[in-house]
This record gives sequence, structure tokens and C-alpha cells, in this order.
Amino acid sequence: MNDPILQVTDLSKYFPPPLLERIRSGTKAVKALDGVTFSVTRGETVGIVGESGCGKSTLARVLVGLDKPTGGIVRVDGIDVAAMTRAQRREFHRTVQMIFQDPFASLDPRMRVRRIIGEGWRAHPDLVPQSRRERTAVELLEAVRLPGEALNRFPHQFSGGQRQRIGIARALAVQPRVLVCDEPTSGLDVSVQAQVLDLLRGLVRDRGLTVLFIGHDLPVIRSIADRIIVMYLGRIVEVGHAERIFTAPRHPYTKALLSATPDPLKVVSGAAHERIMLQGDVPSPLDPPSGCRFRTRCWKAQELCARVEPVLADDVNSAACHFPEGTPPETVNGSSVAA
Repeated sequence: MNDPILQVTDLSKYFPPPLLERIRSGTKAVKALDGVTFSVTRGETVGIVGESGCGKSTLARVLVGLDKPTGGIVRVDGIDVAAMTRAQRREFHRTVQMIFQDPFASLDPRMRVRRIIGEGWRAHPDLVPQSRRERTAVELLEAVRLPGEALNRFPHQFSGGQRQRIGIARALAVQPRVLVCDEPTSGLDVSVQAQVLDLLRGLVRDRGLTVLFIGHDLPVIRSIADRIIVMYLGRIVEVGHAERIFTAPRHPYTKALLSATPDPLKVVSGAAHERIMLQGDVPSPLDPPSGCRFRTRCWKAQELCARVEPVLADDVNSAACHFPEGTPPETVNGSSVAA
């Protein structure tokens, strides 16, 4: 297996709550991320899924340096991001690039595409000689399947899918090795989604990019990811190879999440589709439940789940659950559970 290019260890990100909530409950922080650990190998595409509010986008912003973590360590090529020198940090911002969710808000409407793509070269002038920048910009547009003449146009003159491609070209301009994609297809039509996904798959294949693809559309994640991380209330609850997650989920939350996605083959054939309806709302990150955070909505929860927090055995194929799917309820990690 390749060495990991990205290593995240016990990462946390807390936000101060609204003043009224702080006065009423005395809560000190919203725990958007709380003890997240995983690694990504070179050339791998990892999908990150979960409900709204689970911490996916916060994780993306922390990984690219837009938000500072409250605790934990992020390493790129073995170097602790928090301990980087100025020169190393400059290299980090070139190595790790982000594709944003909203292609309308992520591009400056006052800039022509030529200037949007060239922003990275102004920050890293050694990457492309001045005499080559026009030609390189055209090549980047062609790589994302846009005509070279688009350099002279403004963002409002493009469709949503075309704007997202411009955002991808901007990210590629500084020759990154890691792309963090924050729901890049969520606001696009299905046909345009397919085009953007096909483009990303080609870039991964041709340029050897490492990709973290964050989303809530599970079929989209399945079509592009080698491995999937499932998050719930600021923590990872399951991680595994994509096909294993979809065909044999081990965490009850993952199973419920997958059941909410209709299977077109079953719809056409008229086969029954098991829909798991979770009871109650997602707990507040201001005051998460003790033990397993999913226990308040889990049909398998027992007294142990409130007392002991389950942990991931590893970050390759594991579920943070005392009673994972496929395990008899009377056993935990091979040991008998006392009544």
C-alpha cells in the first residue's frame, strides 16, 4: 500500500455558541468535529458522507487551512501543518486545493476567467513562466472541457456546470496533489453532475490526484470513491471500501442512511425496499449524548452504549459500534454482555 499523503489524528473543531444559548445552558462550545482520525493514501479517492450538520464541510475547511483546528494534528507528507515553517505552509496551500460547493459564490463576478485561473500563479510565480501563462490557461480550460475563448468571459456568462469546471481549472492551476471537493455537484442537474464526475475521474487517473469527495448523494459517492468515511455528529462512525459499505454496512447509522436512498433496480422490478425510519432528531452538538452519539436514535442501543464510547478498530474497514450489523446482540467484540 502507498504511504499516506494525508494523516488526520484526533482532530477537533469547536465553535462558540450563540450568546443566548451560552447564558441559558452554560455550554462552552459547539463540537463540530470531535476526535476525527483517518488517513488517505496517494492516488486514493475517499468519500465522506453523513447528514447535514455532521461536520463534513467543517472538516473540509480545516483540512485546507480555512479554519484552524481546536485540537489534533493534520499531517501532509508527514509534516505537521500546525508546525510548518512559512515556506512549508506556502507549499501546503499549493499542494492542497479545494473545490467549493457553490459555483456561483466561489468565483469573483468582477474577474474574467483569465484572471481567476491566474490567481494561483500570482501567489506562486515560479510555477508557470509569464510567457507560458496564456497557453497554460487555455490548456487548463481544455482539460476541463471548456473552449479557450472562455478566458475573456465573466462568470455570469456561464452555466452552473461550466462555473464548476472553471473552479476545477483554478484549483488545478497550481498543480495540487490533493483536491478537497465540498459537495461539488449538489447544485447541478443530473446530466451535468455526470459530466463533472466523469471529469474528476479522468483527472484522478491522468494526474494521479488524491481526492476527498464530500457529499450527501450516496449514488454519486459510490460512483467515484475507493473508500468511504461515514460521519455522525462530529465523529466517524464507519469507514470501509466503497462496495463493502454499500453491500454490507456494519454501523446501524450507515444502514439507515443507505435505506433512505431508493434503489432504481428495486423500483423497476417492484421488489420491496426496506426503509429504516430513525426516531427523534439529531442531538445538538452543544450537548452530545454520552457513550455512543447515535444511541438516542438506534434500535440496537443497550445500557452499554450509554456508558462506553465505541471506537474504530482501524481506519480501513471498521465501525464504531458495540453491536455492529452481522454480530449477535448478546456479544460485544467476542465477549458476552452482562444483562
